[in-house]
Amino acid sequence: MNRKIKFSLSKDGSYELTDLELTQRFEPGKMMIIEKFDPEKVITAIYADLDKKQYYVKRFNIETTSLHNKFFFIKEDPSIVLETVTTAADPVLYFEKGRGAQIQKIKYKIGKNIEVTGWKAVGTRFEDYSKSVKMYWVDSNANAQQRLFE
Repeated sequence: MNRKIKFSLSKDGSYELTDLELTQRFEPGKMMIIEKFDPEKVITAIYADLDKKQYYVKRFNIETTSLHNKFFFIKEDPSIVLETVTTAADPVLYFEKGRGAQIQKIKYKIGKNIEVTGWKAVGTRFEDYSKSVKMYWVDSNANAQQRLFE
């Protein structure tokens, strides 16, 4: 693939590879990431399985090369919810659970502890699901700007 390709990742748990055509449109409320495609870049996603009351971590590379096709990397099911995703090289997740004086604050070094699997894999069990959980990525490159049109 010697053309300039980008990938988009949406809240429904799918990704798509596209070229840089100027007429292409994205729905901002549905997109989580739009970046230049690098087949070596690892995607790290946290999703909740509400039926099993469990969070899962999934780390994978995009292995497909077809353009303009949606590929679901989590199960298409209303009880599966994509919580957060990053393409950081060494992702660290700040995880806060509990309420009041019972709040636990934890930093997980996801990149060092969860191995990269195929994009069709389920992922690794992570934490028990709770509505009171707050999570976000600790960005070591907060000032780094992603380049989409290099």
